[in-house]
Amino acid sequence: MKKSDVLSLVILGSIGHGLNASEVDIPHNFTAGTAAVASEVNANFSEIETAVDDNHQKIVALQTEVDALQAENSSLLSQIEDLQNTQPSAIAIPVSPRGSSPNYVDVSSSDDKGVFTIQFNVALDPDTVVAGENVIISGAGGTGTGTISWTDNNSTLIYTMLDDFITIAPCFSGGLEFNILGDGDAPVQDAQGKAVDGDRDGLPGGDLSITYDILC
Repeated sequence: MKKSDVLSLVILGSIGHGLNASEVDIPHNFTAGTAAVASEVNANFSEIETAVDDNHQKIVALQTEVDALQAENSSLLSQIEDLQNTQPSAIAIPVSPRGSSPNYVDVSSSDDKGVFTIQFNVALDPDTVVAGENVIISGAGGTGTGTISWTDNNSTLIYTMLDDFITIAPCFSGGLEFNILGDGDAPVQDAQGKAVDGDRDGLPGGDLSITYDILC
């Protein structure tokens, strides 16, 4: 059975309770050869008129209900079609980068400043990615500053530090921490508006957090 047939049956079932016509109870009966009293004839006609008017009102009300249900039917069919045509989008998760470093992040150095490259499986929304707010480099020396650039149609994020490694993470101070935030009020989001799955648990949200020891 097609979905349109099912919804049509729902409509019929919904209005079936209102399909009770008014019964006519004629108050006076006449037989052949007897005189008809005008008041009794008029009473019979009045009863018929009342029943006809009542049935007319019911028909109008039922037609209004049918029109409303048909409109709802069309709306539901449209929603079903939209849902059937909508493909679920993948959750943005960090994937193994093109280099050989672990933890899904490529790290390189340029003039003692770190360059972190992290690749995701889907495109991110660059407008939701803000250095120092949800992409953060920090250490014992404080929170670093940096710039963000993109490659691979916004699926690869490149964070370039503006501070030296040892400024943010002095020697033997506990290392340098790199974070991409998928939780909080302003998480990094993918192109579909979902928070990134930084902790790779299969659900939107969660932070990617990696600590690096600095060799002095």
